[in-house]
Amino acid sequence: QEIAIVDYDDIAMSELVKPAITTVNQKLREIAKLALDSLEALMDGAKKREILEVLPELVVRDSSQLKSKKIMRKANK
Repeated sequence: QEIAIVDYDDIAMSELVKPAITTVNQKLREIAKLALDSLEALMDGAKKREILEVLPELVVRDSSQLKSKKIMRKANK
């Protein structure tokens, strides 16, 4: 029986372990920059608040590739 493992936050350990773990990268640096820019704008007197969206990224590594390949083969049949 095979399993696929996926974690969240793209911590450094995800890439260092064997097999490397597939992860979701939340782009925390980008989120932090947007938050600081928004705060600065509010402090400068901005009245309008913007809705900002940062989409996460799936980083596929070894911990899920075997299962993904089998699923794709089944889907293509």
